[in-house]
Amino acid sequence: MNIRLTLLTIGVLTFHVAIAQKRTTKADYKLLWKIEGESLSKPSYLFGTMHLYDDRVFDFSDSVLLKLKECSAFATEVHPDSIVSIVFKMLLNGSKENRFRDMLSPREYEEIDSLIQVRSGYTLEKLRSPLLARMMIEKKIGKKNKSLFLDAYLYSLARNSGKKILGLENAKDQLETLAPRTATAIRESLLQQTDNSNNKYAEQLISIYQQGNLEEIDAFLIKSMQSDPTYYKRLLTDRNLIMVESIEKYILQSNTFIAVGAGHLPGEQGIIRLLQKKGYKVTPVKSAFTGMAKKFKVEKAEYDWETYKIEKAGYSVQTPTSLITVRIDSLNLTLRTSVDISGPSFYQTTYMMMDEELKGKESAVAIEIFEARLRSRQKGTIENLKRVQVAGMEALEFTQNTKGIYFRNLFVLREPVIYLLQAGPTKDAAFSKDTNRFFSSLRVEDFQGEQWKEFKDEEGAFAIQLYGEPKLKNNSVNYESFPILIHAYYTEDMNQRETFLVRYNDLPPGYTSQNDSVYYTSFANDLKDSMKGINIRFSAANISGFSGQEFSFETGANSLVKGRVVLRGNRFYLLLASTTRNNSPRSGINNFFSSFHFTKYKELKLSEYSLNDNMRIHLPAPFRYDSVLSTEKQRIYYSVDPYSGIQFMVRTDEFAPYDYAESEKDFFESHYKLEKTDSIYSRTRLHGKNYFGEEVLIKSTKTNFQTKTQTFIHGKEVIELNAFLPEDADLTNVAIDYFKSVKIPEPMPTWNLLSPKTSILLADLASTDSLVNQQAKDEISSYTLPVSDLPLLYKAIQKNYPDDLNENTSIKRSLLIKLAAVNDSTTVNFISNIYPQLPHTTEAHGAALHALSSIHTVEAANTLLNLVKNEDLKLNGYYSLSGFADSVELVGPILPELFKHQSSFDFKWYMVSLITSWLEKVEESDLRQTIIQLLITEANKELVAPQLVDLKHED
Repeated sequence: MNIRLTLLTIGVLTFHVAIAQKRTTKADYKLLWKIEGESLSKPSYLFGTMHLYDDRVFDFSDSVLLKLKECSAFATEVHPDSIVSIVFKMLLNGSKENRFRDMLSPREYEEIDSLIQVRSGYTLEKLRSPLLARMMIEKKIGKKNKSLFLDAYLYSLARNSGKKILGLENAKDQLETLAPRTATAIRESLLQQTDNSNNKYAEQLISIYQQGNLEEIDAFLIKSMQSDPTYYKRLLTDRNLIMVESIEKYILQSNTFIAVGAGHLPGEQGIIRLLQKKGYKVTPVKSAFTGMAKKFKVEKAEYDWETYKIEKAGYSVQTPTSLITVRIDSLNLTLRTSVDISGPSFYQTTYMMMDEELKGKESAVAIEIFEARLRSRQKGTIENLKRVQVAGMEALEFTQNTKGIYFRNLFVLREPVIYLLQAGPTKDAAFSKDTNRFFSSLRVEDFQGEQWKEFKDEEGAFAIQLYGEPKLKNNSVNYESFPILIHAYYTEDMNQRETFLVRYNDLPPGYTSQNDSVYYTSFANDLKDSMKGINIRFSAANISGFSGQEFSFETGANSLVKGRVVLRGNRFYLLLASTTRNNSPRSGINNFFSSFHFTKYKELKLSEYSLNDNMRIHLPAPFRYDSVLSTEKQRIYYSVDPYSGIQFMVRTDEFAPYDYAESEKDFFESHYKLEKTDSIYSRTRLHGKNYFGEEVLIKSTKTNFQTKTQTFIHGKEVIELNAFLPEDADLTNVAIDYFKSVKIPEPMPTWNLLSPKTSILLADLASTDSLVNQQAKDEISSYTLPVSDLPLLYKAIQKNYPDDLNENTSIKRSLLIKLAAVNDSTTVNFISNIYPQLPHTTEAHGAALHALSSIHTVEAANTLLNLVKNEDLKLNGYYSLSGFADSVELVGPILPELFKHQSSFDFKWYMVSLITSWLEKVEESDLRQTIIQLLITEANKELVAPQLVDLKHED
């Protein structure tokens, strides 16, 4: 059987013992020992404790209280203030990772979570720490007859009588020793507390302590831990050595009453024997049991409370114990708490800055707004809410009951801050004399004056004048699954009632501003709405050489918010100040804004990363793969320099099997997709033995960044390196290293972009493999066919294909369409000869005519007219004749004759539309009159749209 560890709610281990196997008598009681020695002016005393609220453990020898009274100091395993401080900080700022869901089954998690809520009011989600969970879930054995457990009772007597309070161990070390060290141990320690069978041991546990027989305790400890000697050593032996060193130091200074867990006293390695080995005389104190402990009362000494000044906030309070200071970044608060375990009670204070809704309001109005806010936001039951005056300031006092935890609160409004004083956690504690003393101890003073001084952030790459020491508040938010870390520094000038904030964040990987001005305005308006502001005003601002924006808006009767925003590349900066509408002559607003300037980026040594099996490149951070924009063939990766926010994007793409460019120039002219406001400032060709490429610098008139791009063509792969750089990119060598570092794979590629793929494409169009055939059909329309390959195209058109009779999807139609874009002096004759042999479909014939209308020669126009004369199909007029739209001179001579055959075309309206567009361009008088006469004739047949009829009146 393993020893059960009984912990204080606040974490103090005081007794390590389990079940005795037989009863002893009070004659064997040896829990109180006298320590004497030649070096000691007075004797000290050692007492073994058990921290229960049960009356029976208070049935100790009368000598315990008598000897406690004689001593001038009191020592326990750890100083209560130190253990409270650690546990309190763990509760408020614990681990963000909830490990319990990994080590517990869903059923176990639910069972333990419910039990912890019943026993402590906390949840596993909130506790997170295994040690805290173990403390909170621990079953409290015995009856709760007393308001304090034994150790706290002795501590209370000692402190109230003015004795010096000491700790034998370092609280942090003790907690680490007691904490379960593996997932299995954590799980077992939690599940053990759900086993009700342990209740049967409680009475025996109390019984063995009542008898106080250390020999039985020692025998039981040895037997119960013999299966785990390492645990025995860590739990008792090692700690006994530490405690003895502290005991010797304290008893040499003053006579001390030492209270430790009874399990530490017995045995060869126990505290008693260790002290004897050091030469001290340690003997049991004669015991008498008259029940004096139940009647014993200590005269409470009037001792001074500690005065704690929060100078920056201009106030002070008094507390019975040292204040524990805990910063809670999520709430932007610093809590200062005094915990008195003799109560038990705690006293807590903090201050917060007034928000814009309260600033500038009359005190009566502000307190009314604040009261309404409290009623709507506070959790639990609010009772006894009343308005009071504290040191001439408006205040609200109320009590709050949340799941049995009772608080008494005092909020005091003193622009620009709000003070909070809070006491609890029981109703008795909330209305005790000590709480009244705590509340009445509030004193206000002038806000501490500080100095303006330069603040630099090397990672943020900026410097600015701030009032006093800035507080850092980092916050991580997600934008479309991308985490964005916002760095924010803020200070307050209480005397001027002004607050200042400077923050920056990098845009998410893959995101850049397309128009900085629009970005600034959108951000400022969102900020104004979130702060419930009105009357926003904008103006352009030059911020450290970059184009930024200044704005201001009102947030209250006399409150004003001013801000400046700017993008330096992909890093966004915000300067924000809150002040009164009529600034004091001593206002720091102008100094705050004008002092901001960018600094040189902190240099980062890049590391080499592999992009694929062969290619390597230097980057500031590992790649982040863009799973949204990437495809099977195109893959996009991002890396961000944490010191500058510069984004580096690497994109690899694979050419389609039939991709072809006539020259390097042709490829790069069409490669870059530019916005209307973009311009290419420089172009440099790049060549290697196994690749060619180009470097370009692109700038925009709408943004504060420029894009530098290097594109490499290596066989079938396009490798594109991008850096989205601020305008002052020469301040960093990171981009230079990035572009210089790329290493293109060595093997010479066999596939060449500059080699025509016509023969391969045409062969695949005739393939019986459906996948190969479909891929070729998908690519034919975008394929760049060189003029030199026209004979291959002619030959392919003359072939028969299985889909020749399909109207819109036939291979032959797609091949004929290519002749509209690529042709020479032989093309007209080829179409004329092949036309009668084409499949009898509208689309095939229309594609041939479209090619002729696109060639723009007299021969082509006349050939089209001759083919139409003999056509028996109803053709698509729009498609067949669209090539004539910009060749008035060529179509003019054939127009009258072509118009006679208008019945051969569907969409006659398009033919008429073509005629009217030609009419606007024709200058030759006779031709113009011929066209007009044709339109008049059609108008008389009521075949022309009404708006065209008016043409006859214009001429």
